Amino acid sequence: MNADVILPLCASNEASLYVSLVGLRTCQASTTARILVLCNNTKEEPFPWRRRIQENCEALGVRFHYVEGPFNIAKIFNLGTSMTKGDYIAYATADVIYYPNWFENIVDLWQDEPDYWTLSNYSFDTRIMPCVKRHTLPERKIVQTGNPSAGLNVFKRSSKYMWDEQFPLWEIDADLHYHLAHYGLKAGICLNARADHMIQGIRPHIDYAVNFGISDADKEFFTEPRIKLEKKWGLERPKELQ
Repeated sequence: MNADVILPLCASNEASLYVSLVGLRTCQASTTARILVLCNNTKEEPFPWRRRIQENCEALGVRFHYVEGPFNIAKIFNLGTSMTKGDYIAYATADVIYYPNWFENIVDLWQDEPDYWTLSNYSFDTRIMPCVKRHTLPERKIVQTGNPSAGLNVFKRSSKYMWDEQFPLWEIDADLHYHLAHYGLKAGICLNARADHMIQGIRPHIDYAVNFGISDADKEFFTEPRIKLEKKWGLERPKELQ
């Protein structure tokens, strides 16, 4: 399988370091695809968290590259695209537990249903993926969705999709959603490709102002990205923001 996983990792404290290492280790153990770790927003002093991530990558035979500058996952994904060559690209995240053959199973299903433009994993968390409420057992099946993100998204390189770097964090998922709707593209979730996104358990403990350099978390994180999305896609502003 000629495929690459782009895996951004960052550690601003010891807890996020261990989250990153679990994501790295389970990803490396779960697929034969090449893995490129792009580490970012991880200081080396006073704690050697960056070095810990790099040492784990070296021990696992995973390619490591450090990205300077503030956290921007869209920029990291685009950089990873330019540094890889696989026919399939998985844009992954650190806060995920990866299960065996998730990538291989996605590619396998894609051969049967090539009209899908992007495919994603099934995540065992009903709060994130509504389809999981109906399908909690592994099944060789694709469920069509308008919101495919479940911790990672897989694209064919031939799609030439580039992430919009004006959206540095969660809003890349919303931007993808509007992109799919605008161009009438088909997205799906593969029910035999499990990778559990742990964001609901982690998000309440993230200080966005500290960890991502956001000075006013409520204003910058929740309001400003929505304004940019509205401007890009010509959307009507939600009533709560008017």
